[in-house]
Amino acid sequence: MRPSLSAVVCVLPLWMLAACGNAPGDKAGGDSGPAAEGARGDCNPVDGGHCLFPFPSSFFLADDDTAPSGVRVDFGQGSLPTNIDGVQMDPAEWNRKDGFPIMGGMFALLPGVVVDNAAVVDDIGLSMEDSSPTVILDAETGERVPHWVELERFTDDPDRRALILRPVAPMDFGRRYVVGIRGMVDGTGSPVAAPAGFAALRDGTATDGDLTRQQGHYDDVVFPALESAGIARDELQLAWDFVTTSQEGSLGPILHMRDDALATVGDSATYRVTSQQEGNCAGGARIGRTVELELDVPLYLTTWAPGAEARLVHGGDGMPESSGLVGIPMVVQVPCAVLDAGQPAPLLQFGHGLFGNRGHSQSSSMQAVAAQAGAVLYAVDWTGMKDRDAAFAALIMSNDPTDFVSMTDRLHQGHVEGWVATRAMQTVLVSEPLLRTDADTPLIDPTTVTYFGTSLGSILGGAHVAMSTEISRAVLNVPGAPFSMLLPRSSPFEPFFSILNTKYSDPADISAILALTQMMWDPTETGGLMHFLSDNPVDDKVASSRDLLLVTAIGDLSVNSRGGHIIARAAGATNMEPLNRDVWGVPSAAQPFSGSALLEMDFGYEEPGPTNPETVDVEGGPHNMPFGSPQAQALSAHFLVTGEVISVCDGPCDPD
Repeated sequence: MRPSLSAVVCVLPLWMLAACGNAPGDKAGGDSGPAAEGARGDCNPVDGGHCLFPFPSSFFLADDDTAPSGVRVDFGQGSLPTNIDGVQMDPAEWNRKDGFPIMGGMFALLPGVVVDNAAVVDDIGLSMEDSSPTVILDAETGERVPHWVELERFTDDPDRRALILRPVAPMDFGRRYVVGIRGMVDGTGSPVAAPAGFAALRDGTATDGDLTRQQGHYDDVVFPALESAGIARDELQLAWDFVTTSQEGSLGPILHMRDDALATVGDSATYRVTSQQEGNCAGGARIGRTVELELDVPLYLTTWAPGAEARLVHGGDGMPESSGLVGIPMVVQVPCAVLDAGQPAPLLQFGHGLFGNRGHSQSSSMQAVAAQAGAVLYAVDWTGMKDRDAAFAALIMSNDPTDFVSMTDRLHQGHVEGWVATRAMQTVLVSEPLLRTDADTPLIDPTTVTYFGTSLGSILGGAHVAMSTEISRAVLNVPGAPFSMLLPRSSPFEPFFSILNTKYSDPADISAILALTQMMWDPTETGGLMHFLSDNPVDDKVASSRDLLLVTAIGDLSVNSRGGHIIARAAGATNMEPLNRDVWGVPSAAQPFSGSALLEMDFGYEEPGPTNPETVDVEGGPHNMPFGSPQAQALSAHFLVTGEVISVCDGPCDPD
């Protein structure tokens, strides 16, 4: 029996799932001559435990000279999970991709395996040592990718529990990577057996068509790369390779939407004021004026209506194209301090949490930051993951997860709406009478734009900032990336897992679905923009550098703090001393200093285990505590204004 819609909506805070789809073709680089003739099968026989595993794999790539990476994802019609109702996901959107995510996990099934001797989450450094039993190699340079190893948490069945390698630094775009596993053991300390398919490739005894198809590629690419790293062919228990998506293939559509939308509105965006409210500044209010308006933004979806299936509209060149304008709600708040000063003030954009809305910018916590920063605060909803999208997300879970693509397509539109809102604040709204003094002095300084995102507003916000043409400084409160790593580590996912568990009889299918979602998340969340968080602009339209303040909560049960560490490494952030804990790959320094920074706050909660997060009342955990912390608010406001990181705690930040 399917769960009721109301029950499913209750678990939505962590619905980010999708699944599968296919179109057969030869594996890129895997054709090894006459023995491999004939159509490629839908399932990769290398692992043998699951059709998709090991994932991601070049088995599911086809050569494509028109793709920037030179390959195209090529899932077969029978490749991807089918639920108990017989519904198999449509491959079309997945097969548009020209490679796999730069921050996606690597999945395999080695029955009985344990990770006691591997680079676990608290021992990432082991993955860079010669003795590491797992390795991820850049096939071109031979460089190792730091990672941790864990077992999927969806089952206790040792035969169906996926082994996962999770990168903690982004891989390059459009690059081939090789994965090698050796010396892994079971619970008794005995070596786990190599899957039969891989053993045949390793030992040169393959006779299966889809194995012989790959033999030459393994002999020429996979095994030599590992041997160059000191890993002998005969000691391998499993190995495979894959190609990451190109930068153009991943980000080209959303950057095209940004440029097209900003060119469309120019300096003349249209809007309508819908309400005005004056605050009691004399009575201690922080906000002196609130203006609600409707802003016209180019629409790139088949429909903007919340709760409806929507897809990006593609033009003849394959890029998203606008079908007109849509009016979106927006709120602008002017602090009393700005009204009193009567001078232009910098701009501060707010990104709300999961299935929230722009109204969350009117919380006392956010108003405190804006007031201390002396900034005009503005916000729109995150189309795709705002409150009015929740019901449709519930239907996706209950019916056909293929429609997950509709959610990420809507997130593309949500980013556009945020960028157009910023452009309007810098242009037409400077002249809006309600945003000027009685003496007709503008209250907006259009030359300075900053950003504050919390939770979802940080997960998406890192990407938003990285692609923004205006924002060069941001606070990401309780951030994390990538989504596919965060979801199974979050307690709000527990009820959702229960639904998935009723829809898919094989726990490995659930792991595969989560892995596949990252292919769609990438252009919209920080995980897909990791290379562009600091001084490496995504293109010549953005600022040459971006400074980020990352504020995490140890023991966060909603957005795991390990995801914040991943962002910190990519952004070149410095951990603020005195420390609550060391973070691998993140240097530390005493304040004051300038540049990107990580503040870890300890509210007395234990970090959840890597594979078994506790199911607790999230509101009772530390997730929301940094947002309400006076110390974090003071640091955020100072950083947004000056770019300087200062001491706000008496010792390590562990507020009572």
